[in-house]
Amino acid sequence: REGLERGSRPRRPTNAAFLLMPSGDIAYRYDKVRLVPGMEWGGYRPGVQPLPLFLGRWAFGPLVCYESLFGDLARAHRREGGEVLLNLTSDVWFGAWEDLPGRLTLEQHPAHLVLRAVETRMAVARAANGGVSLLLDPRGRRVGEVVPPGAGATVGRLPVHRGPTLFSLTGDVVGPGAGLLALLSLLLPGGLRLRRSSAAGAGKAARKAPT
Repeated sequence: REGLERGSRPRRPTNAAFLLMPSGDIAYRYDKVRLVPGMEWGGYRPGVQPLPLFLGRWAFGPLVCYESLFGDLARAHRREGGEVLLNLTSDVWFGAWEDLPGRLTLEQHPAHLVLRAVETRMAVARAANGGVSLLLDPRGRRVGEVVPPGAGATVGRLPVHRGPTLFSLTGDVVGPGAGLLALLSLLLPGGLRLRRSSAAGAGKAARKAPT
């Protein structure tokens, strides 16, 4: 009944992850920020801001399902003090592990977490229903995994890298920076001369070509 007021519509639910204590109390809640287009849009409302879970001396950054694709969410957790990324997902709708299309998709989905680990230097723990559950160290190397079919558990040591990375401080500057350099190379005088010489060379080749 969250968000109900007299005479108002019920608020849409969120796709949320909870930390439950032995008493049954909810100690932490994370509402999924990036909703799946076409499947969650409209039926769910997004969370507002990714905030880490502080548990003892550890700080965890939850990512639900395909939020692992977005470097800015992992970066936000790191900037707020997160040290280990937790990815919770259900991959059963991707298909069967025994079928090639399903297997390729089930392997591709967790592959994005390698990038998140390298960008932020955060270790990763992924629990997947029907998919690949794994542990990654801060360099993106697998230190434990459970692959379908069937269920299982894995244990591994996850080193913690404390402190910011260049990506966590600046965000994604490589992609926009490369695009800007490419644009400048075309607009600056050197780029103009290069285009003119290329056009002139193409013209000479056309004149020498037999008719």
